[in-house]
Amino acid sequence: MGRLFYLDALAGSNDCSLSKRRLANELTPLFIWLGRKKDRVLSRVKFAEDPMYLFPEIADDFPSIVEDGYDCNGFSPVAWSSTLESIKTFASCKVEFKACYRSVIDKIGGRVFRFEIADKYGLKIPDSILCEKRDDVISAIMKIRTCQSVIKPMNTSAGAGFVHIRPAHDLTELKIISEKIMKGNDCVLVEPWLDRIADLSSAVELSSDGKIISLHHQRNMTSRAGAYWGNLISDNDPLVQRYEKQMTEAVKSACAEIFSAGYFGSVGFDHFVYQFDKEVKLAAAIDINPRMTMAMLARQIRDRLAPSSSMIFRFISRKRHRVPPSMGDLRSQIGDMLFDGGRGVTPLSPTRIRHNNEPDFIQPFRSAYAVFGRDIDEVISIDAAFKELVSNG
Repeated sequence: MGRLFYLDALAGSNDCSLSKRRLANELTPLFIWLGRKKDRVLSRVKFAEDPMYLFPEIADDFPSIVEDGYDCNGFSPVAWSSTLESIKTFASCKVEFKACYRSVIDKIGGRVFRFEIADKYGLKIPDSILCEKRDDVISAIMKIRTCQSVIKPMNTSAGAGFVHIRPAHDLTELKIISEKIMKGNDCVLVEPWLDRIADLSSAVELSSDGKIISLHHQRNMTSRAGAYWGNLISDNDPLVQRYEKQMTEAVKSACAEIFSAGYFGSVGFDHFVYQFDKEVKLAAAIDINPRMTMAMLARQIRDRLAPSSSMIFRFISRKRHRVPPSMGDLRSQIGDMLFDGGRGVTPLSPTRIRHNNEPDFIQPFRSAYAVFGRDIDEVISIDAAFKELVSNG
């Protein structure tokens, strides 16, 4: 039997509003690239065109698209994350999904757990201070040697709830800010606002007996504001090679703690390179993501289509990119840059989708593409030309 893929991209999110759920459902077609003919992909969106003809690169080994409740008895589940939503969805398809406890996922995805690991293994950012009271927060800000700092709530993950403190904030403002952020948090973390140079990540598959089955490092591509838009994956990335040993050691230490806490499965780690006191350093394992990550998906796409090439996996928002109504039109627009022989651009998303119980087909909020080149310089060049070609300006 094959595998049943289900992408619940809201795993761990406190915001399950209709708009967020819609955006999560629109990411489902990306799982098509991971499946084979014997597999199934559970989708809550319909495609305006026959899925078999959307992606000719994999048309001869294409997974079937199914809906909630489709009988997939005997199939192996592949989920974005271990959530109650995933358990219920797989059950509706007669597939048993053994998931980690939600309390475990919440724990290892939180900042308290990450700080404890950083403290234990020497991974703390210089001058970072854990604070339990408002006055401690103000004192910590005053002690930091840089002119700017950031307050991070410990009951959240990723970038949620961060407060950027600038020199313009006076003592009265700091008291108000500190009082507000301490509400709902047992403690907060105060760190210097660092000069971020580059973002990296690690993708890990952790077995049910605590062994690391796979471990890969890659660049995260982010905007100036730090918003993720893609990954750069290359076997000869000098930035990854420079920090590979540090990232590997940090990830292995963190995985031991994660498994001890009761977690196994897909997990991602975020790192970043920064400048501090005129030195360039790595902040390792700054965030732990207890789920599949886009980098994992991106790497599997590269390994399927052009394993020896460098690849940029990227999203472009609907606001910045007006996609033509059909895949044929989109491929014509890409023109000479279309993927061929290990280089060029491949669309990864349908041009138009329709949400269940809605009448109209629409352009997805974000469209995904894979950009390939023979080396890093070439793939960056092709990506820049492609972005200019399709940009709305």
